[in-house]
Amino acid sequence: MITGALVRPVVSFSPNWATIAKNDSITLTCTVGPTAPLSQRYSWYRDNRRINGEERSFIIGKAEEKDSGNYQCQAGTSERSDPVRLSVTNDRVILQAPPSVYEGDPLTLRCYSPYTKAVHVTFYKDNVTISSSPTDSLTLGASVGMAGTYRCKAFKLTEFNYSSPYTSADTAITIQELFPRPQIRADKDGVQGGDVLTLSCHTALNPARGATQLQFAFYRNGHNVQGFSSSSNYTIQSARPQDSGNYTCDTAAPSVSVTKGSPGLSIHIHGEYNVPASVTVTVTVTVAVTVTRTGAFARPVVSFSPNWATISRHETITLTCTVGPTAPLSQRYSWYRDNKRINGEERSFIIGKAEEKDSGNYQCQAGTSERSDPVRLNVTNDRVILQAPPSVYEGDPLTLRCYSPYTKAKEVMFYKDNVMISSSPTDSVTLGASVGMAGTYRCRAILLLELNHYAPHSSVDIAITIQELFPRPEIRADKDGVQEGDVLTLSCHTALNPARGATQLQFAFYRNGHNVQGFSSSSNYTIQSARPQDSGNYTCDTAAPSVSVTKGSPGLSIHIHGDYDVPGGTLRDRRYTIENTIRLALAVCILLSGSLLSYCHINRELN
Repeated sequence: MITGALVRPVVSFSPNWATIAKNDSITLTCTVGPTAPLSQRYSWYRDNRRINGEERSFIIGKAEEKDSGNYQCQAGTSERSDPVRLSVTNDRVILQAPPSVYEGDPLTLRCYSPYTKAVHVTFYKDNVTISSSPTDSLTLGASVGMAGTYRCKAFKLTEFNYSSPYTSADTAITIQELFPRPQIRADKDGVQGGDVLTLSCHTALNPARGATQLQFAFYRNGHNVQGFSSSSNYTIQSARPQDSGNYTCDTAAPSVSVTKGSPGLSIHIHGEYNVPASVTVTVTVTVAVTVTRTGAFARPVVSFSPNWATISRHETITLTCTVGPTAPLSQRYSWYRDNKRINGEERSFIIGKAEEKDSGNYQCQAGTSERSDPVRLNVTNDRVILQAPPSVYEGDPLTLRCYSPYTKAKEVMFYKDNVMISSSPTDSVTLGASVGMAGTYRCRAILLLELNHYAPHSSVDIAITIQELFPRPEIRADKDGVQEGDVLTLSCHTALNPARGATQLQFAFYRNGHNVQGFSSSSNYTIQSARPQDSGNYTCDTAAPSVSVTKGSPGLSIHIHGDYDVPGGTLRDRRYTIENTIRLALAVCILLSGSLLSYCHINRELN
């Protein structure tokens, strides 16, 4: 289930900076949904007070500090938009960032000096240097783990020399979720053999990004049962006992390379003669917690330059054998095509004027290492060639080129699974790579032939697969039984693709959906002294912030027993009961003794 329509207008800035300098100009625009009337009156507000302006755009010509505030707009009788903060400052150096950043977006930062050029710029996140550059801008991939406090430091170029360094004020940047982690649900509680069972993957797009397309995939016991598509449902037409298992779903936004996984749903399907009084479908978090990462190259990797899997006849290409950082610097290399040894003992293997016979699966070997995985090179004489990288990993930019070796291609159209995805005057398109972008691609272009005659030509189909950067993590605990007071360590296990071993991963932990440890390089979460209130459903997320890839684990249900649970209560409960019983008995004895003494005293007086 997805929700996407704009519930209310959205305010955007141009230029897209939340902080501007005094005397700068900025245009605020009120964007409404596609169903809104074209002609309507707009209202503008700053800090909840109505300000002059009835057009869709509101222009601040020469900004003053008094123009700072939270801006909202209203289209006709719609709800007001969410407030967006604009700050106007007279600082010498300003760290500029967008007012709203969503996971998957490019996060562009600018170290801006209003009066002179900023040079030798250093950017910081949470007091740690993240970039040092001669330019004033930096672009990062936005993921939830990139939220934090940012600032920049720059030298200013003066008439005679560089100035002393200036530092901007701190800016808190939050990354808004594109959509929350999905939930997988079944359409019935009791499932019998032969029933029709439909599972659905529930999430909700952020209203400000309602046009984003989502795709869904379903898994049973970690194995894919329905690949990524626009359908958020998976139907078993006639359920069988062997369809029982732990089901999960993934939701992906391929355009921005964001993928999230659901917790698990345990489904048990009873056979025709195995029907108890009631059958329930329950959501269980069955995850143990351990974090394992692998990064070193297990074997060499072959790469191409230029980075195309298909080239034209007579073109040149260089193949390079990349080995891990611990490999010897001087060693002999071996090259193979279709498992046959070919001439070449250097790290690079050059094909000068390629022929179709040079097509094949290439591998390399460094010294006595294992051979690399094979990488396919195709050489063709076609008029139009769809070129794509030989290896694409989720989070990478996926660049496609519609190439004509003999004449210029124009009016190019790209297709995926027979659906047009781009029409462009240039011969290239760049997409965000996620697992859901795998498919069959082709392109069509108008070619200039002789005598100014133009004709359309199509490339052959090519199959593009997107390799996982790392599999969905598993959360594990360091012990099976947890008692009150125990030290409990949860770990988040995954393994980087060996070809991307240098990628940095971050980890976060959740209990019952609430964050208990934010994203960091530690794959462990430790509870120093476990308490019963620490019980719950634990999950972990693994993120590669540099390429905006985040994946969530299934759940791990943890129950922490207070002082050794026993039937009828804990030992502590039993101890308290015994102590109270003894106190009561002593009180009764004291009361009886007092009564007896009083009786004896009265009796003596009477005698």
